[in-house]
Amino acid sequence: MPKRDYERGEAYKLGRAIYVKHIKPQMTENDIGKFVAIDVDSGDYDIDYQVSEALTRLKARRPESGLTAQRVGYRTPFSFVPRKPDDV
Repeated sequence: MPKRDYERGEAYKLGRAIYVKHIKPQMTENDIGKFVAIDVDSGDYDIDYQVSEALTRLKARRPESGLTAQRVGYRTPFSFVPRKPDDV
């Protein structure tokens, strides 16, 4: 299947919805700070403390998919302002 072109921010919004509905309920306090790479086309995901590792493994499994990342316990994957983690 050819890779779909996503509008700016669309893949992130789709990934965030998948994370909140399907992935977040499975996360525990031990997962806070880890990155979840999400395939927005299938809902498949990978998790690691290094976002590049999670994305690389997921890309190897799903090379034609739209990928995005979330960070467990945080509203956004990256921030330039120090914050206390949100609830899992």
